[in-house]
Amino acid sequence: MTRASGGRTLDRLTDPGAATKHWRYLAAVGGVLVAVGLSVMVFPLVFGAAIRLVVGGGFILSGIPLVWHAIRSQGSLREFAVELVLGVFYLGAGLSLLVNAGGGVVALVAIFVVVAGLILVFFGVRQRPRPGWTFPIVGGGASIVLGVLVWVGWPNSEPATVGLLAGLALVVTGVPLVAVARRMRQQTARESS
Repeated sequence: MTRASGGRTLDRLTDPGAATKHWRYLAAVGGVLVAVGLSVMVFPLVFGAAIRLVVGGGFILSGIPLVWHAIRSQGSLREFAVELVLGVFYLGAGLSLLVNAGGGVVALVAIFVVVAGLILVFFGVRQRPRPGWTFPIVGGGASIVLGVLVWVGWPNSEPATVGLLAGLALVVTGVPLVAVARRMRQQTARESS
């Protein structure tokens, strides 16, 4: 279904033929997700602080040049307004993440986990009827549920709880990828012998 010269990114990521050829990459991604997820579960407060600093700082560092360029440029009023509004938005989002320890990080983690879960479910559907196609669907579904739990703050929105749920979601996302890569490696070995 994808074109040889490109195609949509999601189609390329979930193409069954490409996944079979690149099982090592799939296993590596799954392994990294599991390792990061376990470390997040062990150090949930550090994870929350690090995400807040990196993303909040990144927004601020993106907003400052936009505001500066809007003020210094000789462009039209429309260009000035767009750059200024965008720069102020980035600055506000960055400051909000740095000042509000819980809310911004919770939303960011929840969105990431839900999107990763949706991609994993789509990947599993695209792998059908290959062996192990249910692993990504189950893992993706669990990731979506965990992301929604993080979003609604169940059982609470404490940074430690958010970190534990986010870490668990990463593990639940990574394990199916490793399982699928293992099955693909076995299939590739059978086809080559």
